[in-house]
Amino acid sequence: MHIGFGLLSFFFLGPLMVLAAFMAILFFLIDEFLRKREGNSIPFEI
Repeated sequence: MHIGFGLLSFFFLGPLMVLAAFMAILFFLIDEFLRKREGNSIPFEI
């Protein structure tokens, strides 16, 4: 089922895969930056 969903996403959202990966990396970098700036005192979680 997961493989089928992956193929479905690949065929329908192929052009968006790069954007999705970029956004994931962007959010990861922002999260790392906030952790370094605020330490571990972030009062919320994504």
